[in-house]
Amino acid sequence: MKIKLITLLLVMGVISNVNAADLVMKSPSVVDTPAQIKGSLSSEVLGSKTIDVDGDGKLDFIIEIKNDASDEPYAFDLWYSSSYKLIKKVPKYNMDYDFLWFVNLDEDPEPEIVAADGYSDGIDYSIYDQNLEDGSTSLLFRFNPVLIDDSNKQKDYYWGYPWDISNIIIRSNNGVLQVKCSLRHGIARDGEIDTPEWQKMLPAIFFEGKSTQPNIQVGKIDHVQWLTVKEIIAGIKK
Repeated sequence: MKIKLITLLLVMGVISNVNAADLVMKSPSVVDTPAQIKGSLSSEVLGSKTIDVDGDGKLDFIIEIKNDASDEPYAFDLWYSSSYKLIKKVPKYNMDYDFLWFVNLDEDPEPEIVAADGYSDGIDYSIYDQNLEDGSTSLLFRFNPVLIDDSNKQKDYYWGYPWDISNIIIRSNNGVLQVKCSLRHGIARDGEIDTPEWQKMLPAIFFEGKSTQPNIQVGKIDHVQWLTVKEIIAGIKK
């Protein structure tokens, strides 16, 4: 009987090698600059945050330092591992909005980066893949953020402003990570946004959160489905 129950749970995807914590989108937290890092820096430290950037379960560090040589980029983010090893150096530019989250969306251990950055006349919503061996970051695709607010009884779809979203909606289906999304929708974007040449459309990616502007709805969305990141990319290619 016990063997049959375990088999049933495996089929249903209840037992998986994906932890519940892996399904939560996290943002860096503000911390004091570690003395091991601060002592090695000659530039002014503008801020320090901590987050697990490499998926090893240990907190790493993102240290923002002033660019002494130029106004643009105005600063650099120095990414350090939990052992205080410099991973990469990222330029920071003056923008109205600059949001960053980490969540694992595929089979490799490093979390992907979910970003929302830009200006009042247009915000780019992006998902990036990390290669921490060479410190590079590659754009996977850009998307339209759709917010599902559980407090709304009509279950309307809202625009997912970066200050409203709390978590990307993903699931583990027999150990395979899938994203709740739609490749068929009528969402029209205006303003200054940057869509990669190879993308024929911006997929709708669903998030949890609390809408602060419930009058901004996205209208009808057809064919909501669960897809892997690779399947989303294949579906939006020209």
